Amino acid sequence: VIGLLVGVAAGGLSEMFESQTMAEDESFDDEFFMVWLLPPIIFAAGYNMNVPAFFDNLGPTMLLAFGGTVLSAAVVGACVYLAGQLGLAYRLSLLASFFFGSLISATDPVTV
Repeated sequence: VIGLLVGVAAGGLSEMFESQTMAEDESFDDEFFMVWLLPPIIFAAGYNMNVPAFFDNLGPTMLLAFGGTVLSAAVVGACVYLAGQLGLAYRLSLLASFFFGSLISATDPVTV
C-alpha cells in the first residue's frame, strides 16, 4: 500500500511540474524486461523445480494441455457459429468459426 501511495505521489508531482524527463525514464521498457528480468525468473523456476514430481505428472499434464485445447477450440467454435446463426454475433462460416475457436483457445488450458 505504501508503494502504491508513493507511486501515485510521484506521478502526481510529475504531472504537476510537467516533467517529461521523469515520465520517459519511468516508462516500461519491454527489451529490458525480456533480456534482463525474464530469463532469471525462468531459470530460477526451472532450477528449483521438483524434477521427479514433474516427470511423474508429465502424462496427465500433456493430456490436459492437448485435450483441453482441442475441447476448448471445439466448444468456442461451436458457440461462435451458433451465435452467428441466431443473429447474436457476426455470422461466420463453420470453418471460420472453428478457426477462431482454435486461435482463441491455443494458450488457454496451457497457461492455466
